[in-house]
Amino acid sequence: MRLNKKRALITISATVVGIGIVGLAYYKYMNNKETVKPQLKLVALGDSLTEGMGDSTKQGGYTQRLAKLINNKLVVPTKVLNYGNSGDRSDQINQHLTNSTQQQIAIKKADAIIMTVGGDDLIQKIGGSVLDRSAKELTQAIKASEPEYTAKLTKLMQSIRRYNKTAPIFVFGNYNPLYVYFANLQSINTSVIAYNNINKKIVKKYHGYYVSTFKQLTFGQYQSALAKQKLLQEANASSVEGVVKTLHENKITDEKNAYIAKSDHFHPNSKGYNYMTKKLYATMIKHKATWLYEK
Repeated sequence: MRLNKKRALITISATVVGIGIVGLAYYKYMNNKETVKPQLKLVALGDSLTEGMGDSTKQGGYTQRLAKLINNKLVVPTKVLNYGNSGDRSDQINQHLTNSTQQQIAIKKADAIIMTVGGDDLIQKIGGSVLDRSAKELTQAIKASEPEYTAKLTKLMQSIRRYNKTAPIFVFGNYNPLYVYFANLQSINTSVIAYNNINKKIVKKYHGYYVSTFKQLTFGQYQSALAKQKLLQEANASSVEGVVKTLHENKITDEKNAYIAKSDHFHPNSKGYNYMTKKLYATMIKHKATWLYEK
């Protein structure tokens, strides 16, 4: 009889302890439960890729696509203020921010900041001579320009952080839209990758995240080794001057890369912007604690 009472007391004690542990866990859960913000405010800075050039569907490039995707996936009303301006280099993006009270206020209120940068800085350095220089000359020129671009991008990041110290910054990498026509000019890819590495390094330093689109937008549908080899053979068999002239005079009515706009053979088309949006959203979701929840 005494043994049964002892067992009963042990069972009751264990039950009480168990209830206490569950209760404590529930209490902690309820008090640490993250609350999704009722509305999201995103700000996009950058060049023509942020402006949405090449998007024949008139959806505003990746910015409006992102707002719709977040709204649909997370059921959170999302507004994106787009300050993208075609042709802007990193220093010009910074100048616009420094001179615009409107942009400064938007940055202050932003839950996240998104940016495309570096493409026009690179174009300025290699310009129309990219196809005239040897691989060695081009590589040396880009290498020499890296400290200057690093300084300009750093200054831009500092300006953003002056107005908003906590919102995550998501920076896209760039791509080579000419690859499908000049697969034999590997130096162009090398140059783009060099600037992308700077984007990756600097955004991390300022508590942000890098979004890579190089592989898909550069190689398009030609992802296999066999497909790339075919492009290389075609490029070797073609006259560089002839292809350049044809592209410049817009005599090619289609585009070899399924992700690039046939209107200019440079900017993403609708499919390209869909891909950019998908990659950006995936990166943002991985770091959702930095922008989605109430603090």
